[in-house]
Amino acid sequence: MSFIKKFPEMNNNVYERPDHSAWLQTIREQDELCDVTIKVRNKKIRAHKLVLAATINYFHRMFLGNFEERMKDVISIDNFDEEIMEAIVTFSYTGKIAFTKENAADLLKAADFFELTDVKDNCMKFLKYNLETKNVFAILHLAKLVPGCTSLLERSKTFIRRNFREVSLTDGYRNIDIELLESILSRKVPPIYNSEIIFEVIMRWISTDVDSKMTHLSELLRHVSLFDLSSQFLISFLFEDEFRDSVGPKHREIVAEVLSVFNELKLNNDSKNTTTDETNSLDLYNMPGTSLVKFSSIIDTDIEFRNNATHCIKTRFHSITAMNEYMSKSFEELRFEDYNAGRNEG
Repeated sequence: MSFIKKFPEMNNNVYERPDHSAWLQTIREQDELCDVTIKVRNKKIRAHKLVLAATINYFHRMFLGNFEERMKDVISIDNFDEEIMEAIVTFSYTGKIAFTKENAADLLKAADFFELTDVKDNCMKFLKYNLETKNVFAILHLAKLVPGCTSLLERSKTFIRRNFREVSLTDGYRNIDIELLESILSRKVPPIYNSEIIFEVIMRWISTDVDSKMTHLSELLRHVSLFDLSSQFLISFLFEDEFRDSVGPKHREIVAEVLSVFNELKLNNDSKNTTTDETNSLDLYNMPGTSLVKFSSIIDTDIEFRNNATHCIKTRFHSITAMNEYMSKSFEELRFEDYNAGRNEG
């Protein structure tokens, strides 16, 4: 029996020329034996039909099928810009392609168009790894447009759930549709934030276009455990100047809708004889608002020193919170209680 000696610099005695693929690219760059020109807007990219057909399914069908481009020397492709097309052609020669945050979205669309499954899969991996609050909605929209990107779509949704408050502060959040928002809120795994944050991001979405989104408020609020919200939180949020300014004339209608949904949930809760944590639940039914005593201004006496003499002066307070019955509450708390009781006029 004879033994074949293996050379250490060879892999199973197979010699592999270093940088072999780079030689093909060099021939293309020097425009040697090129037989096709790909015209992309204002740029002309020279290449070899054989190489393109051997490495890219799109060109394989074009040059070997019954298409008129088979006999043409110039092929026009206007779907992508010059840089993306150059990257695709270079990949057919070198087998290498570089993903960046700037080109990944366009490369994903190009890989799908040219049927480069491996490039498409790796591009999706790159996008998943580089999801950020500022780009997640753009990537999610991209995943919905490009076929076969289900995993990227789900990863984007998961990222949004896990960073719900942060992404709700971005411009992209303003434009998401109700179906997407519903799907994010209804998914219980992974768990998203507490009731206060969910309530906050729902109201922020409503405030971006109150006229068209107001109709969805009731359904969206059902994703919030309203019994977990304290009256202090609701009053602070609903009556803060920033929120009131963002919703404008619709403010009263929004507050009334929030209270209506809560009241309905409480009635359903009572009918099922379930209990809630009294220390944390929103006790709207023990909030008298300004109904205890009719408002009347308060007159008080103050002392003033003037011209080396002491003078007693009368001061009249035209504020309901100066009355003994209401001095423990703020204007916002009293207004909230009145809204709940239906006293929202004047």
